Amino acid sequence: MPYVLQAYVKGYTFDWNKIKTFLSTDNDKDGRIDDAIYRVLEFIDRDTNPTCMARRCGTREDALVIMLRADAMDNDRETLEAKDLSPPRYLAQLAGPLMSGPDIFEFKHW
Repeated sequence: MPYVLQAYVKGYTFDWNKIKTFLSTDNDKDGRIDDAIYRVLEFIDRDTNPTCMARRCGTREDALVIMLRADAMDNDRETLEAKDLSPPRYLAQLAGPLMSGPDIFEFKHW
């Protein structure tokens, strides 16, 4: 049996509905959605705000998570929830029209 390390991350994830509203489109396949996501990923400082794939807690829904800060990961969910993790101002401003969160996500590493 493989060893599984359970950890949690706190951060933002892209929200298609918010992005579509921001772009004034109803088309899920509008190429501007991908462009907006790529531009954000190119813009953010990944040393300060790393990204990872994780799942929304209690679901099987995978999400690309932009962590609030590099230390926004912990093996204990309650400890992570109790941490004062304020995102940089630029990330909080980007999150408003394009992302949901901050939320806690499950990160599994095998």
